[in-house]
Amino acid sequence: MRRVREQEPARRRPAPSRASGPPRPAVALSNHGLARLLQRDVNKLDPKQYKTFGEWVGALPTGSWDDTAVNVTGKVRKSLPDLADLVDDLRADCADVTILLRHYYLEQHGDKASVPGWDSTAKKPVSYPIGKGVTRKQLRNAVVNLGTIHFQERGKKTAIVDWYLDAKKQPIKNLKQLLAAGLKEGDLLVWKKRAGIRGNFSGHVQTIKSLSSIIQAESEMKYVLDVVQGTMENGTAKGEIQTKMLSYELLTGRRDGDGEITFQPGGGEEEFYGAGRWK
Repeated sequence: MRRVREQEPARRRPAPSRASGPPRPAVALSNHGLARLLQRDVNKLDPKQYKTFGEWVGALPTGSWDDTAVNVTGKVRKSLPDLADLVDDLRADCADVTILLRHYYLEQHGDKASVPGWDSTAKKPVSYPIGKGVTRKQLRNAVVNLGTIHFQERGKKTAIVDWYLDAKKQPIKNLKQLLAAGLKEGDLLVWKKRAGIRGNFSGHVQTIKSLSSIIQAESEMKYVLDVVQGTMENGTAKGEIQTKMLSYELLTGRRDGDGEITFQPGGGEEEFYGAGRWK
């Protein structure tokens, strides 16, 4: 099973020794160096400070303690107003937030990618650009035409997700096996609409923010997945960046996560489909 990070108890720093010698002289910083230092301190959410998409997503704010969604758009806006405005202006749902997070990270790094989809009129695969140089009109076109059903694709030309697969080439649903396969920050959890459920949605998508542990009781450790998502309510996209904390036990019914993910978000309307990396 993959080892997860544990929170350490706060430690007091030892008082400085008076016998340790004279204080060191202050290091002089140029105006440019000082500006860079202040920028790093002020905007810890700047994607350019992170080498991977997963590391950046892990730095996004959170406020969740359980599977209750918490809206963190306001916290994001304090550091990344342009990202918050995108989510708000485009009235983003879960698939949209997933795409916009990836788009924003690529754009800030000067990179570009394509998200595959399907043109139902022409009946052929199409792709939508995200990242550097993509206009708001192009981005709107992508989020309008790409939904959660496209995140469930497995074809070579249409798959958005690089799935964690078992020996039979099926998406792994056992959480412990997913962790062993390399499940990490920045990966996607994909859910599909259950048979017989009505509504203008096809499932749900979440981005893993962190894999961690928290102390639930004095001697009991609770292992969790912290996730980022968007959502719909009564058929209408909320235009929010939300976080949730999903414990292994909630997801699988077992504290160690050694079981299939049976948790059904959205009041039991969706079931787990699989997990994987962005292609």
